[in-house]
Amino acid sequence: MTQEAIALYMSKLATGGMLAFHISNRSLKLDTVLANLAKQNNSMGLSFADGEYDPVRGKDPSEWAVIAHDSPALDRLAQNPRWRVLPGGYESDVWTDDFSNVLRVFRWY
Repeated sequence: MTQEAIALYMSKLATGGMLAFHISNRSLKLDTVLANLAKQNNSMGLSFADGEYDPVRGKDPSEWAVIAHDSPALDRLAQNPRWRVLPGGYESDVWTDDFSNVLRVFRWY
């Protein structure tokens, strides 16, 4: 998840398309990383935390994020209260191919 990767992925999207990310991670808070990348790419980002846990079905809680420029599908997701605007961090924290500050997004618990 770097500036260069997101720019490449966005350049390949069809009009109205959006990028979807599975960002579940016990150690890293990746929603801020994607929020910064979305902002850097003049895009909007949303996240969804699915807290459902069902060990019988093998279902663990998960986190998801989507980013897009102009997308009717993203607009529909934004109407759903379970989807939230990605929480932004600092523009200086945009991950690039040359640098990413993993400690900044580490979950210290």
